[in-house]
Parts: sequence; structure tokens; C-alpha cells
Amino acid sequence: MLLNTHGSNQAVSDALQGLAPRGRLVLMGIAFDALSLTNMQMVMNSVQILGSAHNGTRYLVEALRIAGEGKVTPMVDVFDKEHAADAYRHTAAGKSRFRTVISFA
Repeated sequence: MLLNTHGSNQAVSDALQGLAPRGRLVLMGIAFDALSLTNMQMVMNSVQILGSAHNGTRYLVEALRIAGEGKVTPMVDVFDKEHAADAYRHTAAGKSRFRTVISFA
């Protein structure tokens, strides 16, 4: 399940590459750029796209339940703290496929 909570459809299009077959995309953020998907991507992977206005639909409840049960593994680009500047440049250049995280552990 992919929860889109921000306003970039380009990021959603990129993140769909990591969505499992029969996965769900839940659109919860408002974006004004075009959402670009291929028919092949949708049909061959049996992907479902759902909209969740005001975060009040049953899909949001289901998504939060699944996340609360620990069944969600976030997809992130991780950089060590020594490479924080690289992480910034990577993200600013639009090269991050997912969330950019700097690890301080």
C-alpha cells in the first residue's frame, strides 16, 4: 500500500515502481501536476487507486490499521550522517525515489 500524503504526483508516479502487484495507491494529498500512469502498469499489476478526501473514508482506517499492525515497510533512501550534504543534493536534484532519510545511528 502506498499512501500519498503530499502534493506531488511526479513523486507518486516514481513511487509506483515499488508498489507490489495487487497493491493499492491511496491519494490523500492534493496535487496540481498530472498523475502519469501507463495502462500496462495498472492492468498487469492489478493496481488499485483510491482517493481519500479529508482522510475520513474507510480506506484510510484500513491503511492505518495495517500500518499499526506493523505490516508496512517504508521505502526510503538512507544516507549516513557523514553524507548529509550528499543527501541534500540527491533530493534537491530530484533523484530520490522515496523519502530521503539521514541516519544518525
